[in-house]
Parts: sequence; C-alpha cells; structure tokens
Amino acid sequence: MASGNMDLRLRITSNDEIGKLGEAFNHMAEQVQELLIKVEFEARKKKEYELSLLHEQVKPHFLYNSLDIITKLSEMNRQVESRRAIRRLADYYRNSLSDSKEIITLEQEIKIVEDYLELQRIRYTDVFTYEVEVEEGITNIVIPKLSLQPLVENAIYHGLKYKESKGVLRIKGERREGCVCIRL
Repeated sequence: MASGNMDLRLRITSNDEIGKLGEAFNHMAEQVQELLIKVEFEARKKKEYELSLLHEQVKPHFLYNSLDIITKLSEMNRQVESRRAIRRLADYYRNSLSDSKEIITLEQEIKIVEDYLELQRIRYTDVFTYEVEVEEGITNIVIPKLSLQPLVENAIYHGLKYKESKGVLRIKGERREGCVCIRL
C-alpha cells in the first residue's frame, strides 16, 4: 500500500490477534480507497465548477464590450466592419455556447479564439495584430472549452494594451517531446 497499490488485501486464515490485525488492515485499506475515490471525484467537480464560473464571467463582459464596438462602428457609418463584427460575435457565441460540451477539439477552440481576437482587434486597431500557427497534426486533441480565451484576454489587457508600440499576439501550437505545447 505504501507504494500506491490500494487494491492490496490480506488473506485472513486465523481468528487470533494476527487475524484481527489483518481484518483491521483490510478495513482500513477499503476506507482509504473509498476516500481517495471521493477526493478525486470532489476535485473533478471543483474543477468543473470553477470552469463553469469562468465561462459565466467571460460571457457577459465580452458581450457588452462587443455590442459597444458594434454600436460605435455603426454610429461612425463603418457598415462593413460593423457587419464583420456582428458575424464574429455570432460565431463566437455559436461556437462557445453550442452543445453542452465542456471538452472540445483544439481546432474548435482556436476558432473561438480567432473570433474573439478579431473582435478585439477591431476594438483595439492600433494596439495589436495577431497570428495563429498550429501544427495540423494536433488540431484534433481535446481541451476544455474556453481555456485559451482567458489567456488571450489577459495578454491583451495586461500586456499589449499598455505597450507604447503596436504589438503582435502569437498563438503557436506544436508537438514537442511527445506533448502538445500551446504558447502565447
């Protein structure tokens, strides 16, 4: 058990003190195994809850800002950009809210991020541009939905927005040493 084998149980063949000790060990092993399962389940539920909370925080804030962008573009008679922003906003919400799937492919997540980035690029024209480069062979891996968007948002609001010159936000996805690496 000390090395991690929680399935270990002693075979009891006597009713003496050693047998009682063996029964107590088996009972303790079952309780430890049940507690580990419960802790793992609770940790998974906590992660799901935190992810759900993050999604709920992102959606209204982003929606309000995007609608402000579209309103301003319309007021400035920039109809082509206004329509493009509406299309990106619709695509963003269609992809981020569609299904109840919390786990999606990297390709789907990149599409959500590109819609988000395009809306932000319209809003912050003089602040940044972006580039997305993801190896074709990794686009089918699965990741939690909206896991990249908060990172991209932080890069814009806490990095690029305060640069003195126009910045470039790069998202690069590649296979490295048997793992998939996504860099911003």
